[in-house]
Amino acid sequence: MQSDVTQCKPMQPKARREQLIPIEQLEALTKASNRKGGIRLAQHFAALFVFGVLMSILPLSYSWIPGLIYSAFLLFSFCPLHESIHGNLFATPVWNRLSGFVLGLILVLPPRYFHAFHMAHHRYTQLPGKDPELSTPKPKTRYQYFWIVSGMPYALSEIQLLLRGARGITDSFVPSNQKAGIVLEARIFLLIYLTVLFVSVQLQSMTVVWFWLMPLLIGQPLLRLFLLAEHTGCEEVEEMLRNSRTTYSNRLMTWFCWNMNHHTAHHAYASVPFFRLKEITEILKPHILVSDNGYAQVHRKIIPARHNS
Repeated sequence: MQSDVTQCKPMQPKARREQLIPIEQLEALTKASNRKGGIRLAQHFAALFVFGVLMSILPLSYSWIPGLIYSAFLLFSFCPLHESIHGNLFATPVWNRLSGFVLGLILVLPPRYFHAFHMAHHRYTQLPGKDPELSTPKPKTRYQYFWIVSGMPYALSEIQLLLRGARGITDSFVPSNQKAGIVLEARIFLLIYLTVLFVSVQLQSMTVVWFWLMPLLIGQPLLRLFLLAEHTGCEEVEEMLRNSRTTYSNRLMTWFCWNMNHHTAHHAYASVPFFRLKEITEILKPHILVSDNGYAQVHRKIIPARHNS
């Protein structure tokens, strides 16, 4: 597979951030905001509420439309969760931890574990044997591509992850001083889920199924398509401007995904909050080596050729 490599001025192979953005300018760009984070998170949950209500009150023949949108917002709770584990959602650390816990519960993704996983990913992006994201191989056939996009491998792995954590088993990339906290969090998550299941059975209620479990499964392909675009087809090298993709998209999609389509900027400057990523992309634009215009263009490139099926 070939990456979309834009023409740009020659650069040093391992250009560091201080060579691209002055420290004084970077300090201003890395300041998180309680107000901006709070407003954006409120918009996200307001959308979930509105489309959830529409899904419940409209006739069945129409309710699938807000239902799909609801599922998309539910799965894209991944974006604020991602911001929270970076400490970029709010300026106040405790708010990041609280929001990360709630969002992690929604997604069945314990934030302490996700933090350890994601920091290892940032430290070793696209380096085989070191980047934990590469433990799930990129698709080499169309069958593998559509199986990954279905979200089923991810859903099964998250259940296994939760059960392993509850049993006290952690992955090799987890620092030893974080293992106890990750195990405790997995056990708390499992206890909460079992309590919700028990209450639902006692009340004979399908609310959890209709407004959480089913939307989580239905919306999986949308999030998988989005996340596959971040690194698939990029070089397996250390250089941050070569191993990540920037996907230029319309304003609605950019807002919906919390500016995470500016993924090269995020990997270059992980401490920059979501609302500043577009500014970082503009600064880095002459140096960005892998970019595409829209997610349709990305997936036309990364879907394996038919003869590989």
